[in-house]
Amino acid sequence: MQTSGASPQTTTVPELVRVGKFLVHLAGREVVCGERRIKLPWRSFEALKILIEAKGQVVDRTGFFERLWPGVAVGESSLNQCIAKLRRDLGEPPEAVVETVARRGYRLTESPEPVLAGSPDAVPSEGKPSPRVPWRRIACALAVVTLGGLGGSYAWSRRSRQMQAQTLVQEGFRQIREKSVFGFSAANSLFRQALDIDPGFALAYAGLAEVMGRSVEASPGQAFGMAERAVRLDPQCAECKAIAGWILMVREWRFQEAKRYLEEAATLDPGNPRILLWNAQMLACSGNLERALQDIQRARALDFKQPAAVTMHAGILYLSGRYEEAIRSAREALGLKPDQAGAYEWIYRSCAQLHRVEEALAAKAAVNATFLGLSPDSRFEMESRWSVAYHQGGLQKLVAALLSGSADKPALDHQRYERATWKMWIGDLPGALEELEHVFDFRPFNSIYIGVDPTFAPLRREKRFRELLSRMGLDSAMAPWALD
Repeated sequence: MQTSGASPQTTTVPELVRVGKFLVHLAGREVVCGERRIKLPWRSFEALKILIEAKGQVVDRTGFFERLWPGVAVGESSLNQCIAKLRRDLGEPPEAVVETVARRGYRLTESPEPVLAGSPDAVPSEGKPSPRVPWRRIACALAVVTLGGLGGSYAWSRRSRQMQAQTLVQEGFRQIREKSVFGFSAANSLFRQALDIDPGFALAYAGLAEVMGRSVEASPGQAFGMAERAVRLDPQCAECKAIAGWILMVREWRFQEAKRYLEEAATLDPGNPRILLWNAQMLACSGNLERALQDIQRARALDFKQPAAVTMHAGILYLSGRYEEAIRSAREALGLKPDQAGAYEWIYRSCAQLHRVEEALAAKAAVNATFLGLSPDSRFEMESRWSVAYHQGGLQKLVAALLSGSADKPALDHQRYERATWKMWIGDLPGALEELEHVFDFRPFNSIYIGVDPTFAPLRREKRFRELLSRMGLDSAMAPWALD
């Protein structure tokens, strides 16, 4: 932390400090004003402690960020809100205790004064002198306070570390779930920082597992192994079990085990929208679309501004053959998050089923641009190239162009599900089956919907298609009516 005077790290701070009319017990993390005892939230008290350590000097914003949000990138408004809350909790006018120094930072309006234990000031009584206390009682009281302070300091130190680790983990999940592939590196770093602070934090291991599960670089086995470690550390961690179930579903294709993990997670935390979302996804890929819709609607009701839940709602509507509704829901998701690739994916597939080819191509270009980080010009150029091919030679020439653009590795492995989709557009059922039989090489995420995707409905009675579902392990997970 930087201040305009001596560094507080090298300064010994007493356990009891008076700041104006406030008595601050640093070990007990309590503020006393007359008869009023004020328990401040962790971050508010840390902010006050930083100002006390500075001894009336200005503490710049960097100093606060380093202590209050270690390793986490937050905006200026976070610090402003923290100081505002500290002032409110103290029950003071804005500048009464903590002064804002324009373009520099904050400082206390009065220099903190150490208070010796046992002195009259140590027990505030709104100006009334405290009665004399025999020295033996003072000695006993000091011993009790010292021992209690040591125990309290240790307990709070551990609690403080846990809270810091929790903050890092929350930000890590935000990075991977809101920023997709562009947040993987930052999220990975945040989860590892959390484990440096609290090595036994199960949810941090679960976060690392989710990063691995979403990344093409880690193997499915590595991702699930990390998730299992989290569950062993804390068998009551609902989100740990949910992440393990999600990895088993989308990367391992161990659907029955995935279902068990997700159901256990939902039992532990029935009001968690993320767990409901993944349960809905499991129900959808197994063909139980009515139940999937119920779960995703519950998730949306719990967190109506969550684009992932709205996107999954669009996907389930698409799988149910309700294409216009799927498009509306996907556009709602884009209103919440304009770069939500999954929303564009469901618009693309729904428009293709409705034979609105131009709209489908525009949405597909948006999917590719979002995943690859392409500029608007590159996205427009891609869409124009496909549109020209379609207008020159219809679906046959368009599909030929699409297949040609994905014929080389690694695009070939990544695009097997898409290549099968394009071949279905032109009625090449054997070609589509051949592409689907290669999904094992890379396991694209959307391949878990093979059994219920309307695009492949004409293949459902084919022996090779049934064998494919069996190899994936989907046949035993599918609802009995799903393939009829």
